Amino acid sequence: MSALTQQDVNLLLRQNAPEVLAVEADKIAGLYNEGQMSSAEVALAEDIFRILLDKAEAGVRRILSEKLKDNPRLPREVALKMAWDVADVALPMLQWSLVLLDEDLIEIIREQPPEYRRAIARRASLSAAVADTIVASEDEDAVAVLVANPGATIREATLHEIISSFPGSEKIKTGLVYRPSLPLTVAERLVTVVSGHLLEYLVGHHDLSPDVAADAIMRTHEDATLELISDDTPSPEIERLARQMHASGRLTPRLVLRAVCKGDLAFFEAAMACLADLSVASVRTLIRDGGARGLPALFFRADLPHEMFEPIQIAAGVARQFNYAVDPMARSHFRQRMTDRFLARYAEFGTGDLEYLLDRLCPPPGSSGYSVN
Repeated sequence: MSALTQQDVNLLLRQNAPEVLAVEADKIAGLYNEGQMSSAEVALAEDIFRILLDKAEAGVRRILSEKLKDNPRLPREVALKMAWDVADVALPMLQWSLVLLDEDLIEIIREQPPEYRRAIARRASLSAAVADTIVASEDEDAVAVLVANPGATIREATLHEIISSFPGSEKIKTGLVYRPSLPLTVAERLVTVVSGHLLEYLVGHHDLSPDVAADAIMRTHEDATLELISDDTPSPEIERLARQMHASGRLTPRLVLRAVCKGDLAFFEAAMACLADLSVASVRTLIRDGGARGLPALFFRADLPHEMFEPIQIAAGVARQFNYAVDPMARSHFRQRMTDRFLARYAEFGTGDLEYLLDRLCPPPGSSGYSVN
């Protein structure tokens, strides 16, 4: 390269055309990255960077940030100037720069807008202290990026805090499940809050105990069973499914309760008909009976655990408000109303997670059990 001189610096001081400054920024940053400059030229190049960061438009500053973002020799104060700049300039430096310290990143997380946090959460390597600060921001999107980043170090206690703070976030649950490794306590807790393919991956890729893994598989099967049923599934098919499961011993109280709590009333009615040895029409009449005898009689005949009576009673009360059997729209509204009522009734359990509440009301086989009475 031709040597940089003080004359180059003076020319830049007099130059204001953005297109000229952009070309100079790109050229000088590229030469700087090659590492072939003398110490005097390095000092001049860094002076030019400072000048451009002070006088040039954001587009020129963005060029510098992109070119210098992963240069480990860049002075920290130059990197910091870009890291605190407007988002277009700051984000490349925040995600890639190796010269920024944890204390720099933590301050930016606390002071700057969400997109700065998310760029930091994508860094190839992230300390536990920085991860803690991202979680403390309560920014769901940033936390989702963090947990999906295999290079982020996240303390066990922080992982538990994430699960508690974002119980309804599917993207955070997905990121947690697919982390390369999880503490056993975290993996076992995730078993109660994920389902479907996430649960299968969790069981297959993390070191869960045999009992917890078996419980997780059972939940997967329960969810898969209910997912077979849609609003368009004819009643006779639902009834055949219930009878088949009853004959094979798979029509468990937990599955019945899951159907109730998720608002799958058609399957619940068919299941209760099998368990109580009644017709579906008779079950439907007893469920919708507003008196004090019909539902308890049905419950007694079905021989279900006593912890399940109140949720079924809640479901019956909601069902009486909807013409579920003939109106597809009513089915959708029923499911939402049922879930809302169920979570509201058991809010004292301290969670909005349906799976956790199912465990409390109807524990898996072999557990110590729990009574809501």
